[in-house]
Amino acid sequence: MNTDVLVVGAGLSGLYAAHLLKKQNIQTTVVEARSRPGGRVLSELPIADIPAGVDMGPSWFWPWQSRMLSLISEMGLDSRVYEQHSLGAAIAEYRTGKLVQQQGTASMAGSLRLSGGLQSLVHSLTDSISLEHIHSDKRVVHVEQNSRGILATTEHFGIKKTINARRIVLAAPPRVLASSISYSPALETSERRLMENTPTWMAGQAKFVAVYDTPFWRKKGLSGDGISEIGPLGEIHDASAIVGPPYALFGFVGLPATARVNRDEEVIQAATEQLLRMFGSGQEKPTHVFYKDWASDDLTATNADRNGPGSHVHQTVSTIALWENRLYWAGSETAAVSTGDNGYLEGALVAAERVVKQILETHNT
Repeated sequence: MNTDVLVVGAGLSGLYAAHLLKKQNIQTTVVEARSRPGGRVLSELPIADIPAGVDMGPSWFWPWQSRMLSLISEMGLDSRVYEQHSLGAAIAEYRTGKLVQQQGTASMAGSLRLSGGLQSLVHSLTDSISLEHIHSDKRVVHVEQNSRGILATTEHFGIKKTINARRIVLAAPPRVLASSISYSPALETSERRLMENTPTWMAGQAKFVAVYDTPFWRKKGLSGDGISEIGPLGEIHDASAIVGPPYALFGFVGLPATARVNRDEEVIQAATEQLLRMFGSGQEKPTHVFYKDWASDDLTATNADRNGPGSHVHQTVSTIALWENRLYWAGSETAAVSTGDNGYLEGALVAAERVVKQILETHNT
């Protein structure tokens, strides 16, 4: 296979970079190790007849994140943008088991969501790029520079194939790129150290979503926001659609990644009971539950992420093109720390725009 630009990783940053390159009539091929595009953007569809999903990865963006709003508008999804539900009291659960209602403490009030889930934005981008240019289930294992540009080796069920490209864009978490791909010539020690020391945002987290027939918590004057010292969910929010079903609550699991290993069913059962304990009468039962432990996903998390900090730590790899302007870095973790977008959805778009600008500056060389 031959292409002008090869994009490794079909997450939001990689897809957006491919979308921008296509608009410039630059032949672009995207390869993705997963069986689906989206990367950390993942939306589950709990009700077959209703095209509204619940986000198992990122959920929020903000009114001042202009690139997200612009892309959503370009994809014709403006009408699907809505504010995170925050009306009503939040619930605090203390170690003693005491539940306390707190007014005006919805921590994500003012944030925005996309009806149908953020996967609908991914679907729009893949339609724009065309699925024939996006190859799933292809893990890149080796990248080398040669006289013609770049030679990338992919692996699919043990079968290796090569792709020739003039340029390559690496649009996956830096730590994953450092541990899963070999490079020839070898990357500088300082560059590799930066890659290995850049935490992947939310990689050590797990997310639980419960879908119900009705938003019973709202009828009780509750916002769906909650914090708990007992858990297993430490932080909880409403995850319902803009109008109508699905009605859902979701939470971030407070247990460390190492404590969650091989305990999925136990965590799901405890989380289900916790939501009813905090928000319901004890009789409500979810129609669907979803659980995603990103720390167990080797395309997202490395051992360093599983054992690392749970908060947002800023670190960024070099954004200078390597190998005589043949190798470029994208991905949200490579967005500039100074903008505050590093690690977020907006950062994925910022990084993609930077890469495309760099490629256009040297496209004819």
